[in-house]
Amino acid sequence: DNTEEVVRSVAATAPMPMHYFAHENRGPGFTQNVGIRAACGHLILLVADDIFLTPGALNAHVSRHQRYPEAHVAVLGKAVPSPDLVGTGFLNERDAFGLQRFDHLTELPYLLFWAFNLSFKRQFVMERGLFREPRGRGGAAAHEDTELGYRLHRHGMRLLYAKDAVGYHHHPVTLEQAADRYHERGLNYGELLAHAPDPLLPVFFRVLELRSLADYRRAMQDCPWLDGADRYFAWHLFRHAARWLLFNRVTASVIWRPLLNRRHHCDSLAAIVQARLCGPYLFYHFLAGIREARWRFF
Repeated sequence: DNTEEVVRSVAATAPMPMHYFAHENRGPGFTQNVGIRAACGHLILLVADDIFLTPGALNAHVSRHQRYPEAHVAVLGKAVPSPDLVGTGFLNERDAFGLQRFDHLTELPYLLFWAFNLSFKRQFVMERGLFREPRGRGGAAAHEDTELGYRLHRHGMRLLYAKDAVGYHHHPVTLEQAADRYHERGLNYGELLAHAPDPLLPVFFRVLELRSLADYRRAMQDCPWLDGADRYFAWHLFRHAARWLLFNRVTASVIWRPLLNRRHHCDSLAAIVQARLCGPYLFYHFLAGIREARWRFF
């Protein structure tokens, strides 16, 4: 498309300096590092290409940093589904980031150092290493933002939650495209653990495995973000077993994929098959990616 022409035409009359950088797709880590290195301001705000910030969001970020000027303080804004996103029922019902489960917190775990609506002090990050730049072995997105959050956390980073810095997530996607994305994240999950060996990560991603039961249970004791039933290990065991029985290689392709696709075109079926079943279906593909990576990459 003519992105470069549009940007350069706007830059000619913009009230602030604008710079345009282009390269062959080398993944999000490389792209974000180009911008961070080129920036000359004290604060960096990373906004994903499918996030439309609402009025006041930028000011909410700045005000947090004015209130907490310490170099190690970062700020994550909120993301909610775009009200202008039209299409299938899946799009209208999907909350890709799922931040509502952290709404009771004012300070977030480092694992939510996600580069979609995120601000931080430039020098603090420059001195402690930028994003990992290699593309993931299973696809472009290699959990590079969570991995950087892990490294920064080891240097004392605090991640504040600015719920008033709202961005609309506007990303048209089908159910199957979302499933492919979850599968890609699963393929890259092992690579994340290799660079960020923290037992909190499986708890955060809800990956409960037989060989890590004891570590999982111990790690849960250091998870202030867990709320409600998630605070109990027995609930995690039950949920894992139920998901395995309901969403497996056979049921995912034979039952759930056709059922979830059809519910968006049939009102009577939509009334019976709840939208929240899309979440476990997508999570199955994430776990399938983890299993596949073990024989593909090791």
